[in-house]
Amino acid sequence: FVLLLLVPETPSFLANNNQRPKAIEILKKVRYDITDSEILKNSTQDNTKKISKTKISDLFSPSVRSAFIIGITLNIFRQITGINIVTYYAPKIFLSSGIETPHFAMLLVASVTVINILATLISIWLIDKVGRRPLLITSTFGMMIFLLILSASFFINPTNLPIFVMISLMGFTSSFAIGLGSVSWLINSEIYPMHIRGKANGIATFVNWVSNYLVATSFLSLIHNFGQGSTFLFFACICFLALIFSIKKVPETKGKSFLEIQKFFKK
Repeated sequence: FVLLLLVPETPSFLANNNQRPKAIEILKKVRYDITDSEILKNSTQDNTKKISKTKISDLFSPSVRSAFIIGITLNIFRQITGINIVTYYAPKIFLSSGIETPHFAMLLVASVTVINILATLISIWLIDKVGRRPLLITSTFGMMIFLLILSASFFINPTNLPIFVMISLMGFTSSFAIGLGSVSWLINSEIYPMHIRGKANGIATFVNWVSNYLVATSFLSLIHNFGQGSTFLFFACICFLALIFSIKKVPETKGKSFLEIQKFFKK
């Protein structure tokens, strides 16, 4: 809470609410290399549409609909590919693989968490170097492969099953963190017109957590009715759908201005 008191208002909001001098002041503080022409461009983007006049129905207008569908779908895939299954149920998964000591299982869970943090840091470094799409495609492909390995491990049940489970969960988590985990939020922040961005991101966040709830509450029932091998195979198939969606539908936003992104969606 205390730190949030230090966070400035967004320049775009200030500009769209007749506070352009303050918007320019904040832009100069957060971007030392910004030019006067860029300030003018940023402060006047989409100013013809007032934020206060937007309606939920505007999300389905021709100029916004495609971006909204992509943003919502990415957030759905972010959850239904199974990342929070690992977060919530990793101890149970490790114990079911044959690990007999709960303490050791928790150490493995901690290791998965560390891997997640490291992969997220790598993603931060890569996201503006290689672009959003390559990270997203690599991420969903890696998630699918590691879930297939996890599924096959439970079907085959080798003597060294715990090792396969550990490698699979670490690989799956790192694949998620390096792409889908971070890129989905970033793309949602970039693709919407300014006048509707707040509402669009709010709904996308709501859909994200509803999807999380549905997956988290259904996982144990899936395990009980279909077994672990089939359940993880199901999530691998969802990762495959996320991969196809990323290839076919998600645009590259790296290095593109707000207006360039909007032109893409208006085609």
